[in-house]
Amino acid sequence: MSRARQDEFALLSHQQASRAQDAGLLAEEIVPVGTPDGTVTADEGIRPDLTLAELAGRKPAFRPDWSAKPEEFQRALELGAERDLLPAEIGRENHLA
Repeated sequence: MSRARQDEFALLSHQQASRAQDAGLLAEEIVPVGTPDGTVTADEGIRPDLTLAELAGRKPAFRPDWSAKPEEFQRALELGAERDLLPAEIGRENHLA
């Protein structure tokens, strides 16, 4: 799959996720979290204003041999860990676990 095709797929993914979030389809998946700056009630990883030009300007996530670049995935891994750990912590705090 070419880089251009990957970028098109990524753009479509963000657009679909944005529409789903706007329609309230992700509301049951997101637990509001209070922060010093206010309450977070939406997935902040979804970029509704993303463009193909912006994607094309980003560093590729894969090497030419298609192996992953670990540094490009570090933040995604951290976010995934947060996603997995936060519900358990919230459950414990509310005596649900």
